[in-house]
Amino acid sequence: MTVSPSISSWVAAAATLGSTISLLGHAGFALYESGLSRAKNASHAMAINATAWALAGLGFFVCGFALLSGGAAKLSAGKLWFLGGVGDEQLPTLLMFLLMFTRITIAASLTTGAAAERWRFKHFAVVAILLGAVVLPIYGSWIWADGWLARLGTAYGWTHGAIDYAGSSVVHLQGGAIAWVFAYILGPRIGKYDARQRPRPILGHHIPMAVVGCLLIGISLLAMNLTASILADDGKVVDVAVASALAAAMGIAGALISMLWRFGKPDPTMLCNGMIAGLVAIAAPCAYVSMSSAAVIGFIAGLLSIGVIPIFETFGLDDPAGSVSVHGVAGAWGMIAMGLFADGHFHSVAGLFYGNGRQLIAEITAVVACIFWGVAGGAIVFKLASVFAGSPRVAREVELSGLDIAEVGVPAYRELLNSVSGATPFVSEPRPAVAPSATGKMRFSVIVEGVDSATLISLWSGFCQSGSTPPSDEFKAVYPYLTTVTGNRFRFSGGDPSSVRDNLRQLFESVLPERRISTRVDA
Repeated sequence: MTVSPSISSWVAAAATLGSTISLLGHAGFALYESGLSRAKNASHAMAINATAWALAGLGFFVCGFALLSGGAAKLSAGKLWFLGGVGDEQLPTLLMFLLMFTRITIAASLTTGAAAERWRFKHFAVVAILLGAVVLPIYGSWIWADGWLARLGTAYGWTHGAIDYAGSSVVHLQGGAIAWVFAYILGPRIGKYDARQRPRPILGHHIPMAVVGCLLIGISLLAMNLTASILADDGKVVDVAVASALAAAMGIAGALISMLWRFGKPDPTMLCNGMIAGLVAIAAPCAYVSMSSAAVIGFIAGLLSIGVIPIFETFGLDDPAGSVSVHGVAGAWGMIAMGLFADGHFHSVAGLFYGNGRQLIAEITAVVACIFWGVAGGAIVFKLASVFAGSPRVAREVELSGLDIAEVGVPAYRELLNSVSGATPFVSEPRPAVAPSATGKMRFSVIVEGVDSATLISLWSGFCQSGSTPPSDEFKAVYPYLTTVTGNRFRFSGGDPSSVRDNLRQLFESVLPERRISTRVDA
């Protein structure tokens, strides 16, 4: 990524405005992650995303920009620490800092989605600073500061070396790889997998909020693509805009087809993920491909963003906001697409489909290097943060009752508080979809002991949510007879009391294996 040495005032103004619009992505991530979280964790998600850009940006200001601009050489020489030696007369350097600031902070923010609803705030804060200061800039220097990936062309004859025009790998693939290692170390949320390790859906509390957040992220990513062209002053800004818009639209189309084929209905959050995936994938090749190729790249990205979810869940990955599937997978695809679809019209860069397979080799090399560094660097800073901030995951009781009060001190919704100050957040009781008729059927209650009422109701609400994973046999054995739930008392009409009692106990034991849970039949 380059900045033209002779920048006019209008170019500087346009780039500054575009970079400022890019920061809307942080508002988007806050809304999206909060909407896909449960109500008891919404404030925590907002707090993390409201501060991620500031903390990562602080680390980038201290030494991250020096690392990204020239690697260890500038860092050891003390150049560009705290933007040292840069004044108003050095406009290109300041604009480059702003351009990179938006990208590094967006990459740091997107990692939080994979760790949602279980990450301690203090641990996150340390990690965010280290990401902005060290991990994210190092890979960026390999490809954007004439590093070894950019020099693959001169070193091995792989044409122009690895190219990432606007951030498919530096921002998205790297962020997705880091998000994967965070989710792996933290483990899945309580209740995400049953006793047989089958994934359960955990639905967010506010889908409209999540959709608005996705749209803001889309605006941010479009602005990021455009500012790369504006600052380079390469005459490609219109091409980049049209290619990005087509990829976003076709990403939605790909996600829509995937959802209709698998479930028969379009999930609005998945459609928005398809849009984001299209913008992520087109970031690397947007200046190098034709408009028809941009549409194909976006469409495939939308398909991939949905298709990989069950694969990841099979391996135990719990990624509430889709950071790995949307940003990681689509980012890798965007780099590969650069090596396939580049048509030679811009800087004579051509891909495999236009007679040059060596460009594809360079792009795949960058993908492998990015994943390796993202996983290794992410694991190192995650473990290092534990030295300063303690355990990365909240206590089990906090996760079950909600992170808002325990972690950030304020609930997202007043209704989640009891009238007693500091009490455990109240979780509204689920209502069965259909209350069975009581005519001619035995009425009885089953009392569940060994678990507090709020946890029981929260878990039962999760059991009642529909999704792609079929309900367990234990749930199907008790649900048809359930009439109401009050505290730890489950009232039934019909069914064998002993069988219902045992199945209810086994149902809760499947998600709370370490608890001593007992059930008894009451009149």
